[in-house]
Amino acid sequence: MKNLEHMPAPSGEALARLRHRVAELENQLACRRQAEADQRQINDLLPVLVATAGFDGYYREVNAAFERILGWSEQELLSRPFFEFIHPADRAEAVAVFDRLGSGEPAFNVLNRNVCKDGTYRWIKWLVVPLPGRDLAFGIGQDVTETKAADDDRQGTEQALRESERRLSTLLSNLPGAVSRCRADPDWTVEFVSDGVRSLMGCDPATLMGRPGTCFYELIHPDDRLRVLEVMQEALAERWQYRLEYRFCTPTGEERWLWEQGVGVYSESGELEAIESFTTDITPLKRAELEIREAREELERRVEERTAQLAEANRKLKCEQDALRRMLQAGDHDRELITDQIHDGVAQRLLGALMQFEAFRQRESHVSTDAQAIFADGLAALRQAAAEARGLMNRTRTPVLRKFGLKAAIADLIDQFGDQTGTPEIMYRCDVQFRRLASVLENAIFRVAQESLVNACLHSRAERVRVALVQGGDEVTLEVEDNGIGFDVTQIANGRFGLDGIRERARLLGTGLVVASEPGRGTRIRAMFPVIAANEQDPGDD
Repeated sequence: MKNLEHMPAPSGEALARLRHRVAELENQLACRRQAEADQRQINDLLPVLVATAGFDGYYREVNAAFERILGWSEQELLSRPFFEFIHPADRAEAVAVFDRLGSGEPAFNVLNRNVCKDGTYRWIKWLVVPLPGRDLAFGIGQDVTETKAADDDRQGTEQALRESERRLSTLLSNLPGAVSRCRADPDWTVEFVSDGVRSLMGCDPATLMGRPGTCFYELIHPDDRLRVLEVMQEALAERWQYRLEYRFCTPTGEERWLWEQGVGVYSESGELEAIESFTTDITPLKRAELEIREAREELERRVEERTAQLAEANRKLKCEQDALRRMLQAGDHDRELITDQIHDGVAQRLLGALMQFEAFRQRESHVSTDAQAIFADGLAALRQAAAEARGLMNRTRTPVLRKFGLKAAIADLIDQFGDQTGTPEIMYRCDVQFRRLASVLENAIFRVAQESLVNACLHSRAERVRVALVQGGDEVTLEVEDNGIGFDVTQIANGRFGLDGIRERARLLGTGLVVASEPGRGTRIRAMFPVIAANEQDPGDD
């Protein structure tokens, strides 16, 4: 910026032209009271081309001057890429200009030939400004064909250009921001600023013409001033286009966020002549970004709190599950001890007593009738005690489960129910690939099967019971279904320990449980468990 302070002052003729232009603009701005709803009608009446185009290469909107000057209808213009309406020799330069628009750089005084519908062409001078964040560009084109063809009529052409510039200023004032030009003198004198500066900065554009542009610098937030200055100096030194976001304090004290992009204008000798820029208000966007950031931080805080709560709850649940698993394992161990004691103690003694009684029976012909009756009663009692001991062992832990595993144990359990009178017909399907499961898991699945069969065979009054043990991948499913009287699952009375045991085992060791029943519609119990194979030390392999 210091190097720019030594630029020569403009000539008196240039100042006169500038003052004349300022007077023209002040007069024009004072008369402007057109509503936005009438803009299209105004555009159609203008003798210049007015268009809005997307960065996909198609016009979005054109005024009636296109058909008057070039002969193309609005429908024809909107249905084809607008580069097709540019003379082939000028398309490469037009593409380059449009690419710069995509990066946010406005284009001034772009001259190219536009093809007419009758095959001729017209020279059009364009001013194109990109609209940030909308992927659109706004362009105004003036037909300068006669100007280029008739240099001797320059005075009339200049008058037409001034009128075109006046109309151009009117259109620029409708942009969502302000377009400005500051001369590269020590004060950065304002040469032009559009009417958008009223809503943008709360300033009357007429009061800014000819004033030092440095006055705007004082209104930039103190924390942003140095950064704005450094970015502009670097861009002008390297001849780059600059983009800035900064806070601005209006004369009334209101703070706003502004987005500005600009570019230096250089003479043929490479000297900086001016800066042309476009500035728009992004305060709502910045406020929304702040609200989103605060909401995201609050959400992250709540997620962290909830995660910590869930982690603590999971820790407590795991402790509870571990304790209950240990209780189940301890209970299974106690059952095994009881079974072993019954088998090795009571059952062996009962068996020995039965053998003695059988041996005595062979000599019963020498015993009196009363003694034989007493003997028969004693033998029947022994047999009943042996059966009850066997049943008790099966209720604690069936030896078949311990020795042969889950598949055989369920089959043996079904055979035991089949031996009893009055029990329903039981069908068993087994389709698994595992050989043995972890002992605690085999116990849990067997107990679910046992409790389900007890309910089905002794309480449901069913005629048929279907039992299925099926493996699917790393999950095994046990399903027991009967056609009995059923019950209301929402009205289960307290003390139904069988169902409570099923639920507790499924909750601790299973992956899912379904208890479906209705009065008169039978009952289906479906429990899912993970397939966890027994290791070498697991008692289940004994």
